[in-house]
Amino acid sequence: MFGNNLLHPPPARRVLAYAQDRVRRDILEDLKEHGQGRTFDIPEGHTVDDMVKARREGYPVVIRGLAKTWPCTERWTMEFLASQWGDVPVNMIKDHITDAAPVVGKTTIAEVIKDIEDHKPSYARFVPILHRRPDILNDLDMEFCKPVISDNGQVRLWGEKTKKGTPLRSHLFFGEAGGVTRTHCELTSNLFVNIRGTKEWVLIPARFLPALNSPVTRNPGVFGTVFDPTSVDEPGFPLMKYCDIYRFELNSGDVLYVPPFVWHYVRTLTRNVSIGIRWYSWRDAVAQTPLLNLLTILATRPTLYHAIKHAVEYADVHG
Repeated sequence: MFGNNLLHPPPARRVLAYAQDRVRRDILEDLKEHGQGRTFDIPEGHTVDDMVKARREGYPVVIRGLAKTWPCTERWTMEFLASQWGDVPVNMIKDHITDAAPVVGKTTIAEVIKDIEDHKPSYARFVPILHRRPDILNDLDMEFCKPVISDNGQVRLWGEKTKKGTPLRSHLFFGEAGGVTRTHCELTSNLFVNIRGTKEWVLIPARFLPALNSPVTRNPGVFGTVFDPTSVDEPGFPLMKYCDIYRFELNSGDVLYVPPFVWHYVRTLTRNVSIGIRWYSWRDAVAQTPLLNLLTILATRPTLYHAIKHAVEYADVHG
């Protein structure tokens, strides 16, 4: 993957062909030694210390029902989104978010909710609501979130130059049952608050990257695969039988921590509203996979500089 990304022209890739075949054989042997893959439920925590420990040690964890008493769970109904944030623009993004042209249309929150109420299969992904409505932090329990995000407990909005702290961005997700976001992973850590409804999640640890056949796109910080974890037998992914996965559901009020570069597939089982709070930690990202961290630095479609400049809007980075 690294050779294909860095040495894109065919003659340069041919130079690496022998070495790549040898690496593939080594990977196969390593995975066979691991044995048959297992399916786990998500580890559960109970306190902020449990989630901080998970971040520092690099594994996912959920706290069930944590956000049930947060203002967002009480306030963020579909009616609230339409009346208070209805004019916020929405880029409608494909379920395969790493496609070359992921944006399939432009609309607003109000129009998406109208489609939902008209029983149309509409699902909005990656809406940068924190950038558009920074006061949403008042509806989250930031006293809980801050120590999970930053060792010093300091945070700020992405692009905010007047304050110290870890820069935050966020993505709002909402829609009808049946919405799917296909298997992908990201450079950023994700504190995911499932505000309303039920979602099915599948997580695949970053160390199983070689089994996922992720295509080379030279995009910064987001990597995809066509592997479908809901399929009984996926052709083209013979090594996945050696890979461990987490399979679980999130219900209203559940809060999930997903480390950087952990692969995830998400399916909405009921009408849903949720938000992901995202941030970048070099230490946490490198601990998961130095390779994908390096490929992000070397990205050219667009460059990492461009991605950082436009990080609040997914479509501006990967569109």
